Amino acid sequence: MKKGLRLYILLLVFIAITILPSACNLVLDLSFTEKIIVEYKLCDEYLKFEITDPADIDAIISACRDSMRYGEGNCEYTVVKLTFQGGKKEVVLLTDGGSCDTMKYGDREEYFSIGSENMAKLISILKKYGASFDYLGTDNATFSTTVYVEDKIINVNLPIEKYNRTFEDVELYTLSEADKNIEEVVAEVLDSTKITKTESSSTNLDIISYSDGTNTVMYDTGDFGIRVVMDGKYVSSDKISLSAQEAWESTKQFIIEKKLLTEKELLELAVEIIPITAQKIDVNSEDTNNDSGPAFTTDYLIKMRRQIDGIPVSITASGVKATISDEGVYWLSKEWNEMIPTGKMVEILSVDEILTSMQTELVNMRDDLENITITDISLIYFPSTTSENCTELIPAWECTYANGTLIFDACSGKLIGQ
Repeated sequence: MKKGLRLYILLLVFIAITILPSACNLVLDLSFTEKIIVEYKLCDEYLKFEITDPADIDAIISACRDSMRYGEGNCEYTVVKLTFQGGKKEVVLLTDGGSCDTMKYGDREEYFSIGSENMAKLISILKKYGASFDYLGTDNATFSTTVYVEDKIINVNLPIEKYNRTFEDVELYTLSEADKNIEEVVAEVLDSTKITKTESSSTNLDIISYSDGTNTVMYDTGDFGIRVVMDGKYVSSDKISLSAQEAWESTKQFIIEKKLLTEKELLELAVEIIPITAQKIDVNSEDTNNDSGPAFTTDYLIKMRRQIDGIPVSITASGVKATISDEGVYWLSKEWNEMIPTGKMVEILSVDEILTSMQTELVNMRDDLENITITDISLIYFPSTTSENCTELIPAWECTYANGTLIFDACSGKLIGQ
């Protein structure tokens, strides 16, 4: 009897050794995968890209499935989101960017470990596509330094990834004379057989109005603003009925239909949409065929700022502003310039070098600058006048602080704007 009991115990031990470990291994079917959508957090923003290379897809699947074992949800799962897609199937895995080898299975409270080597393999593939998680592994994910300029102190406190973004070989552009396009707007908006022209002047205002009896185009010869009134409708309702996205889509469609900008030019714009409330405007029969007098409107102001090579052009250069209500676009100001590449290639100074140059550049600034803390540094194109009819856009580092900005030539480190 004792012998039989010993044999029974040995059999249970054998089963535990040979079967239970395999039960701990998870099965994750990703064989359906045709592409992987990657979303990752870079400081305070989320970036997204797609992996379609079969070799990289196979390598990622291998990294996620090899050595899978149950894990605990004690890591950060908001850094990387991997969405495996193929046919009608989809699987979502979440991870923290490399410091923890545990992954989360979608929205479920299920976690599994793939081992540090496989996690490192996964992260290395993502880095091939431009993803960066280096700042996550530091004790302090902020770059901080202090620049002393005589009796002034310039503090710099930036996310590491922002600080490390430097640019090389940026192509320069020249800026031609502004293209006002009032004739083009009139031709597109109005019936050419019925156009009447009216000019009115006051102390600070010179307005030229074109009308075909239904629609009106008003042109401010001072700031070159163009106001468009469609079908006599100038005032919106008291409440915003458009969402910000609808406002932008309507404005974009209006611009394309009126041929104010091409679709390619629209792609060069960085768009900012600002709700406006209770803005008083003057509605009168001369401009709108609507004798309703002064009124209030709630609408959106849309600012479209030019960007080239993905780098924004300083606000002093070309762009478009438009105001839209739930009844359509009723004001548009276009300050647009032709961009011509010069063919020159330049080397951009790093932020490190710009901070060093501050020590000499800020010595001669006004005493009232006082101590400042720079909260953001970004690369922009800045217009630099080279002749009467031509302006050259040069790359510059824009340093933002509480009361304004300091702009340094990104090639020489010289202070060129404030």
